[in-house]
Amino acid sequence: MSISVIELELGNVQSVVNSCKRLRTDVEIARNGKELLEQSPTHIVLPGVGAVGHALQSYRDRNFEYVLNRLVLKKNTPILGICVGMQMFADKCFEFGEFDGLGWIPGSVDRLDSQSADMCVPHIGWNQINLSKHSLPIFQKLNLVDMYFAHSFVMNCKKDYDVLATTTYGDISFNSAVRKNNIIGVQFHPEKSGESGENIISDFFEL
Repeated sequence: MSISVIELELGNVQSVVNSCKRLRTDVEIARNGKELLEQSPTHIVLPGVGAVGHALQSYRDRNFEYVLNRLVLKKNTPILGICVGMQMFADKCFEFGEFDGLGWIPGSVDRLDSQSADMCVPHIGWNQINLSKHSLPIFQKLNLVDMYFAHSFVMNCKKDYDVLATTTYGDISFNSAVRKNNIIGVQFHPEKSGESGENIISDFFEL
């Protein structure tokens, strides 16, 4: 088994790498498509922070698109998208403009729009995940467990069965975990969510 963590130069990828290395020793950072292809990973982690449009531009500038389409869509390599990494999986992203996402999971990325006066955006801090009936075994022990969030936008899926978990913030419910086949995304940060978060990463490596 070998794990590649995608580096888009948009945030502290090292915290994700450190979390992965506490669980596995065979973890490498891929800074471009060529490095990723040479690493030939069995599992891929795509972290991200900030604006999804910037993340998509960096992703394409670094020539990840062709390589990841080959690994993820043709070879069915499991991939875990974290926060903005998950949002990149959508068809369209409406954050400071309109951007074409990767189109791996049908849906769009839209602003977290709570009408509750006491709920601030961005949503930062610990909040509970509620598993859907379509959830995966890797989440089964984590129903109603708190995870750490830091985001202003959310991914809205076109198909209910692509939703693994939801979270309530103020007067709205948003998708906090999604999945289509070998593609899994979480809006929260498992690398910052203690033992429960690392359990998700560990179980992902078993897929």
